[in-house]
Amino acid sequence: MSDPIVLSIAKSILAPAIKLFGLVFKTIRRPSFTYKRAPKNLFEHVKPGVSIDSVKEILGTPNQKSENQYRYVFSDACVQVDFNDHSSVNAVSVGLANISFWKRFQVWPINDLVLGKTTFAKIIDPDDEIHFDSSSKFYHFYVIKSYGFPGFYWNYAVGVLECPRVSTDKYHWSPELDQRSEIPPKMKVNWVCVTNLDEPPYFSYFGFI
Repeated sequence: MSDPIVLSIAKSILAPAIKLFGLVFKTIRRPSFTYKRAPKNLFEHVKPGVSIDSVKEILGTPNQKSENQYRYVFSDACVQVDFNDHSSVNAVSVGLANISFWKRFQVWPINDLVLGKTTFAKIIDPDDEIHFDSSSKFYHFYVIKSYGFPGFYWNYAVGVLECPRVSTDKYHWSPELDQRSEIPPKMKVNWVCVTNLDEPPYFSYFGFI
């Protein structure tokens, strides 16, 4: 019997067996939940001034919530939405799950500000105040920039955050221990808060666990 014939017979026998094994494995395999990815154009639709009802239509039911705050866990980012007593958004904060080409976010409408790509060294100016907060479980520093049109500005707090579910790249720098001249030139920003307030709301470092 020639090799092609033997191979054909083997395939005809094995194919049903493999299919049956796949069906059995799929039946007995324990199911698992997975987080979906955050919308690529999130900042274009979830922003200061938008109603909280619109936010729920866009992002769905929050994973966690507290007074005047919704928190969403995505596979690539943690999103915190703060709103006022009139149920209108006044701040949107996003921290990347990790630094990756596939997990970048364009911070609309600023073309040259991209989470996971733009470096902290690029956005900081000599006279910028560096806001810093840390504990044994989280590490966070950022600067506040204003962008917009005359009479209509939003504040953008941009920086580096490490906390549960949010990770930085391999570079490290401390505002308390290191000089500004020592900021790693390739250290990328992985956190931003877009707000119409003077200061960004406190980020819920443990609110996404």
